[in-house]
Amino acid sequence: MFWWIFCFTLTMLAHDVHSETKSNLSSLKTRFEPLIDFIKCIKISESPTIPTITPHELESKNDSITKKLSCGSTPTTCKKDIYRSFDGTCNNLENPSWGAAKEPFAELVNNNYADGVHQFPETSENEQLPNPRAISLLVFPSENIIDKKWNLNTMQWGQIIAHDMSFAGRTTFINNNPVTCCDSEGQLTSDSEKNPFCAPILIPENDAVNKEDGRECMEFVRTVSTKDIDCTSSKSPSFPINEVTSYLDLSLTYGSSKKQADSLREGRGGPLKSE
Repeated sequence: MFWWIFCFTLTMLAHDVHSETKSNLSSLKTRFEPLIDFIKCIKISESPTIPTITPHELESKNDSITKKLSCGSTPTTCKKDIYRSFDGTCNNLENPSWGAAKEPFAELVNNNYADGVHQFPETSENEQLPNPRAISLLVFPSENIIDKKWNLNTMQWGQIIAHDMSFAGRTTFINNNPVTCCDSEGQLTSDSEKNPFCAPILIPENDAVNKEDGRECMEFVRTVSTKDIDCTSSKSPSFPINEVTSYLDLSLTYGSSKKQADSLREGRGGPLKSE
């Protein structure tokens, strides 16, 4: 998705540069300056990074919610079975943990944490990245565009594939207390300043829709990572956890664990529950 936005933006920029007169180039540069700063911080790796993690029991954790998460448990042996597993383990016999649920995401680009571990990345000038909402408004202005080739089914199919392959676990509870950084009215909460998982998106001045409603923020809580559940050392880069299998196996329908799959069945002959 990022690369689609990236290529789309460069194409749009090239078109504007071609059509603009020299006198307007300075205003064009100002218009795209936040996005250019954002792109500067991206560094492409030569190959995906697959983290090597040794999971262990989280006995030191008092948080019952966090205890339900793990970095996965690679099977020592895979039993012979004619069916694939619900949690994705042993679907690749040579690499039993590949594609399994509760495993860290692999990286297609090098991580660029400001502290090398978990802090949000910065620009090449060590400054805060541009407001993500401002970038959205810039790249995707509020306009009605009729596409002559693609319809709503394209988006829906893409969403099904995305939800089947990935689901980053969001930390909604810490020590059994809900984490809310921006409330339903769009106002910053007390958690927004003190909770390390909070990263609310502030509403920019040119956001006509949200500013008109008096909103000052959009909710954003950071995802659960290997660092948060003690699966990597305190000095190692953290990796987000994928809560579902990364196979196209309809896990969004059948679940990504035996327990979850059983809860969706009638318990009589195998049919799924229905309402």
